[in-house]
Amino acid sequence: MRLVTPVTQKTRLVNLVTQRMRTAPADQLTFRVRIGILPFYFIGGLMTRRYLEFRRVAFYSSIFGHASGMGI
Repeated sequence: MRLVTPVTQKTRLVNLVTQRMRTAPADQLTFRVRIGILPFYFIGGLMTRRYLEFRRVAFYSSIFGHASGMGI
């Protein structure tokens, strides 16, 4: 029975990454940058979408509120 500890997995991953970096450093750099940006992009997109939905709902509710209040 062979134990696979997180350390060995990590070293394997590091070896793979260094191997990739040696083969294609530019691709690895862009990949790492993308991975770094991705969560922020995702969270920002979610928050922006929610904010826009909130603004749209508030806008429509204010319009309809005024319209119904004026008896139109």
